[in-house]
Amino acid sequence: MPRPGAVSRHPGPSVLPFTTERLSPASSPPAESGGPSLFDALVDRIAGQGPPAHRVWLPPLAEPATFDEVLGPPVVVPGRGLMFANPQLHGALQVPVAVVDRPLDQRRDLLWFALDGAAGHVAVVGAPRSGKSTALRTLVCGLALAHTPAEARFYCLDFGGGTLASLRDLPHVGGVASRLDPAEVRRTVGELSTLLAERERRPAAGSPHVFLVVDGWSTLRTEFDDLEPVVTDLAGRGLAYGIHVLASANRWLDLRPATRDLFAARLELRLGDPSDSMISRQAAADVPADSPGRGVTSEGLHLLTLRPALTGDVPLAKAVAAAWAGPPAPPVRLLPPALPYADLDQTATTGLTLPIGIAEADLGPVAVDFAADPHFVLFGDQECGKSSFLRALAATVTQRFQPEAARLIVVDYRRSLLGAVQSDHLIGYGTAAPTPRS
Repeated sequence: MPRPGAVSRHPGPSVLPFTTERLSPASSPPAESGGPSLFDALVDRIAGQGPPAHRVWLPPLAEPATFDEVLGPPVVVPGRGLMFANPQLHGALQVPVAVVDRPLDQRRDLLWFALDGAAGHVAVVGAPRSGKSTALRTLVCGLALAHTPAEARFYCLDFGGGTLASLRDLPHVGGVASRLDPAEVRRTVGELSTLLAERERRPAAGSPHVFLVVDGWSTLRTEFDDLEPVVTDLAGRGLAYGIHVLASANRWLDLRPATRDLFAARLELRLGDPSDSMISRQAAADVPADSPGRGVTSEGLHLLTLRPALTGDVPLAKAVAAAWAGPPAPPVRLLPPALPYADLDQTATTGLTLPIGIAEADLGPVAVDFAADPHFVLFGDQECGKSSFLRALAATVTQRFQPEAARLIVVDYRRSLLGAVQSDHLIGYGTAAPTPRS
């Protein structure tokens, strides 16, 4: 009983702590035999009703997107072939490269490279198996979906794992040379060097953009060290004449400082040593391993390169080739296995400057100027063509000069030049040294 004078108060409702056990399916009223529980019935009624809840965090960058997933399915444009659906991209040197994750903004953006200005050369750097070759193929395929073979052409040096070979089906690609074919590698570099010289002599508006793709800069430095300065010169002078260089390397240090400065467009993938990063060591250390295509932007944001493919089973290169009816990019001209003497251009030189063949660098005539240096020595192994060279040189002398202007004395111990000169130019032929008298 309450004390006298005290006010009796009715006790308030008791408050029970909230637990998940009260909403668990096990605490639901028992359903009839074989029927759904009350919890299942509520979930079925609520599912699909109203707008979905906002997802604070996007899923991780796991699977690379394809071109049609980020820009829509490409379309066949009359006279241009298979192209991006956006007409503003047709003929523009704007290429999508990767998807950039912006977690603080809760969105993802496309990373574009603009190759129509000072950033016309691209360097892709990453550790082995980091996706460098795939990134180069993404660049090539993206540019091919925006240009015709008459507007953009590609010549590739595949020093990686041979993945650039799939680009041969593109009509924009004029050749893919591997390290196993050094002659084709040298001719590819020589072809572009010759093209640069021609455009410097005769600039022409509307010339196609030409791209030299080097997958493996360290191989270029070690196995083709004489070509590195030529490619560097292409990068230094080529942008003004529509010549671009797309290169990959394992480290930034593989590129000499002067060469590295020429590549204004840079893509940094996962590095073997994060301290080598040109962007941020911490950001480079956070790039996950065993995730090809993952890297960081210049802002330190994570990215995942696009996959150079289309959704479905049709390869992109074959789809582009099937939609193009015009001529493909001209192939790289190679040195012939043999040069007949009749094909030697005798009109390229005059006087004592005698043609002797064609050069590997530009397939132009090579000559010996006997007016500048009257003596010439030919070295070579057995069966390498020394006698054929001398026969051709003798034929050039007899065709260009009259017997009164040029005479020949042939000393032929092996008798391999017997009958090579049958005109009045021959004033002596010996097959053995004179025997000294006893």
